[in-house]
Amino acid sequence: MIKRFHLQTALLLLLLSSSTSVLAQSKFITAYTDDFSGFHYEFGAGQYDNTYLMETGYSSIGSVKVPRGMRVRLYLSDNFQGEPVTLLEDGRIGFMNAHGVTDIRNRISMIVDEAPATDPDKEGAVVIIYRDNFSGSFQTLKPGDYQVMDLTIGNDQLSSLRIPKGLKVTLYEHSGFEGKSIELIKDTPAEVLNTKGFNDAASSIMVEVEPEPAPAVVTTTTPAIVPAVVSVLVTPVVVAAAQQQVPVPDPAIQYAMLYPRNFSSQPMLLKKGTYQLRETLKMNPADPFALRIPWGLRITLYDNESYAGRPGKKVSYLTDTDNNEIATSGMSGILSWIVVDDAPIPELKVTLYGLNFSGPSGRLGLGDFTFNQFGIGNDELSSIAIPRGLRVTLFEHYDFNGRTAVLMEDTEENFLIKNEFDNIASAIRIEKVPSEDLQVTIYRDNFSGTARSFYPGRYDAFDLKDEEDKLSSIRIPQGMKVTLFENDNFTGKSLLLTRDAGGDYIMSNRFNDIVSSLIVEDAFVAVVSAPTPAPLVIAPIVVAPIVESAPAIVVAPMVTPEVALAPTTPVVDCTMSEKQFNNAIKAVKGQSFSEGKLSTAELVTKNKCLTLDQVRGIATLLTWDDTKMSFLKYAYEKSSEQDDYYTLSNLFSFSSSVDEFTKFLKSK
Repeated sequence: MIKRFHLQTALLLLLLSSSTSVLAQSKFITAYTDDFSGFHYEFGAGQYDNTYLMETGYSSIGSVKVPRGMRVRLYLSDNFQGEPVTLLEDGRIGFMNAHGVTDIRNRISMIVDEAPATDPDKEGAVVIIYRDNFSGSFQTLKPGDYQVMDLTIGNDQLSSLRIPKGLKVTLYEHSGFEGKSIELIKDTPAEVLNTKGFNDAASSIMVEVEPEPAPAVVTTTTPAIVPAVVSVLVTPVVVAAAQQQVPVPDPAIQYAMLYPRNFSSQPMLLKKGTYQLRETLKMNPADPFALRIPWGLRITLYDNESYAGRPGKKVSYLTDTDNNEIATSGMSGILSWIVVDDAPIPELKVTLYGLNFSGPSGRLGLGDFTFNQFGIGNDELSSIAIPRGLRVTLFEHYDFNGRTAVLMEDTEENFLIKNEFDNIASAIRIEKVPSEDLQVTIYRDNFSGTARSFYPGRYDAFDLKDEEDKLSSIRIPQGMKVTLFENDNFTGKSLLLTRDAGGDYIMSNRFNDIVSSLIVEDAFVAVVSAPTPAPLVIAPIVVAPIVESAPAIVVAPMVTPEVALAPTTPVVDCTMSEKQFNNAIKAVKGQSFSEGKLSTAELVTKNKCLTLDQVRGIATLLTWDDTKMSFLKYAYEKSSEQDDYYTLSNLFSFSSSVDEFTKFLKSK
């Protein structure tokens, strides 16, 4: 049940805690006893001592939702003593655990107020650096140079930054602005700094105001083409391939991106083609730069000799590459040409192993194969490596019959053992998955209008470009999942999807036209048929041989043995009718509390066989992930569509719940 602190409550707090409380205009933080679930309470701006929190049931706090513009300071002792744990964004239970907030031995007290202003018109633009991911101890930095002794959050403690538009931050590994460095011009979470090797690694910092650059003039090698004047800060510079001109980015064309320096200033977009460094790109061979290379493209750097076909130096890249990697490639100072073309497509083959990714092995391409082609023998398969884009079906018998296992990712020995498929495969079918089933597609309208497709990866606001804040529907093939985020850099509220979501669904979840970043992932679920029951074996009736004895032949009379027949069990129809389902929905809705809804859901489905839609309909009425999980596990054995049970994963709000649900299904 949610309770709000209004003006009367604020006045009461003056007496209870001897503290003042000024309500932020209709802004509340929400504290939970669990990870954004369980009992929760909304707090307005004010000071809350441990006595008050104990009276409201908060001897410890599991997680906190913090809206933009608000700040929460949590103290591990009463009366706001000691250094607080500061939150300017949502704090999950893992973060709270790590900082001792959930430890009931601590006498928690809390201050809720507005976040410190960073309005450039009021006090000048400032950068905010944090010890944790936009939370914990923080420090504001105006333009200037900061040595290790100037960093109040500590040396090698920086984990995230808020950088307003117009400022640039350079982090240095060592004091005195020495060692490796990284330049940043936008908000940067801990996850990004981790990937760049700069989480908890900065010892000196420069904060600068980025000057407005002069317009960049970009030409091709063809004299007849009029140079295009492009403002670097307004529109990405589009560089045409030789003998071609691309005046504006075309959403139908795939571009690589070349960043001056290191993923900092606006990049030049490079379509497939050949570029002369000095003439086409207006760059010097020693200029530092970084490359962002989308899936399916390759960039090759050449010196003059290698480009002319003679022995020389060239380096190829298939994935994003920063300026440090390029500097160590040996191309600095001799680079003359850059070629963007299609990445080579390797022949996709699966690898079969006799042990757990070890021992005897064999490789197979597309097609149908029997055990004599495996290279490891019959009934010897214990693990298999499967490249993305292939679907593998294992068959129990050499004639492609018997039990089957359908796999789309590397599968280890333990999984096959658990599903009773280790060392029994005698035939294999290997198929190519259609490309449309390997990427998700977002639409500006309800499955219509402008559309873009994405392979697995992390896409921030810059990657989305013109599609930022324009997503209205999304197609997700079976075996993939997408997490949508409200803000750039995978922050703000999120929505996890594992199947197509139309405009109505996106709208009902308040995600229409607000998506600024997204994560695309594979979520393949292996499908293994159940073991075949052992056949009933009836022992033959043995009749004693006829014994001769003189002078007469005596034959024992034949006795027909009595066979006990199992009693016939009448077949009971366990199907839940539409009327029963509607009554069940009403019964669950009629409960006020989460526990009551769950127990009622289990009661009304007792002794019933459920369709997938019926399971989904009832689970939707359960508020929290933990109660949904309990019901879905309970209802699994009752479901008549267990092969498609994985589609229910989009009922959960948190990826950790989806992971737990997937593990549950894999154990079945």
